Amino acid sequence: ILSDWKPDILTYTQIPAGTPCIIGGGDGPMASLGVGAVQPDILAVNVGTSAAARCILPAPVIDPHGNLWTYALDEDSWVIGGITGSGGIVYDWFSTTFASGVNHEEMNAQAAAIPPGADGLTFLPYLGGEQCPVWNPNTCGSFLGMTFTHTYAHFIRAVLEGITRSIYRMAKSIEMTIQQPFQEIRVTGGLTSSSAWLRMAADMFGCRVVIPDTPEGSARGAAFMALK
Repeated sequence: ILSDWKPDILTYTQIPAGTPCIIGGGDGPMASLGVGAVQPDILAVNVGTSAAARCILPAPVIDPHGNLWTYALDEDSWVIGGITGSGGIVYDWFSTTFASGVNHEEMNAQAAAIPPGADGLTFLPYLGGEQCPVWNPNTCGSFLGMTFTHTYAHFIRAVLEGITRSIYRMAKSIEMTIQQPFQEIRVTGGLTSSSAWLRMAADMFGCRVVIPDTPEGSARGAAFMALK
């Protein structure tokens, strides 16, 4: 609850001094809180339909390039982060379009059998445009470097690596803005059921990847805020 209004805002809005402003709890920052990602060197990543990366800071930090958002969690904490639409929906698109009849466990096993880099096959996951950090709605997706040596398993691997790389780009934007590297990533969402994807994330980020003991990070975070 915030009640310390700036004088010019009170004049402009005619709001009585001392009027309480109650900040609603968004699912993203509540999820960060719920998984315990409350230190600047811990990144919270959620990979659902979209994918988001966030960290909690003791004071607001604004990205001068406008690639990231910053907003209040409460009186003592601020959230900085970004989002991409190229999350689980891209994996779902690939599995539905090209992997009919192949279950998730089989896809995971096939992707794990392919070496990192998918033998030169690269996937750009921006099927619906690109959000953080470039914010270009006209960006399209594509497979690059295809040869006769690439198999179906290579394409699965490339899709997962492309999704991971898009999250990695967000994380690097956050690191550069707050000028501090991440030591740990706490992840939630559907792709946490893929051991191949978790290994990719750990290799690409170069730090420990932790799966919280509950998938309900937002609900837990809201409970924490209510207790506070």
